[in-house]
Amino acid sequence: HMHINKRPILTNKYVAMKSLVLWLRLLQQGPPEGHMVSHEQLHTVQNMVDSWAVRAKAGDPPSLLTMIIHRMAVLISQKLNFHHEHPEFDAHFVVSSHNFAFDNPPHNLGWEGGISVVSRMLTMMSTLQQLQRMVFSSDVQGEKNGSSGLSSGKRKSVLSCVTALVQEGFS
Repeated sequence: HMHINKRPILTNKYVAMKSLVLWLRLLQQGPPEGHMVSHEQLHTVQNMVDSWAVRAKAGDPPSLLTMIIHRMAVLISQKLNFHHEHPEFDAHFVVSSHNFAFDNPPHNLGWEGGISVVSRMLTMMSTLQQLQRMVFSSDVQGEKNGSSGLSSGKRKSVLSCVTALVQEGFS
């Protein structure tokens, strides 16, 4: 994560997409303390959210890849914030004993706290579903317009996130 700011993640679609897929993979498969370290880079992810939102609004119509990058950055931002506020949950949203090392053991959240946690999880699921619909509809849109869909380079970039998104859906 420390070298991410040196990459053109705010200007190059392919570098941004690869960075977000890598980030999501690290959050899913990295060590438990990875969420805590990653939260320190939240400002970088938020810059991506803002930058790619502006780019999506500037396009007429916005490119599919730009919209996917924006939504992936939103998902990672949501995930980082959730795990920062609820370190008792592991990468798969299960309360786990190895997370007790953060001196924040599971506690009785009460009704309001429980509803808040579930609401945030549902928001992440909604973002994930939006992303999956965008990715899986990309070729369909091209075929409807009489073309073969996305170019080979764009197809590879867009589809690179599919496995990570599906895995996130099963978390």
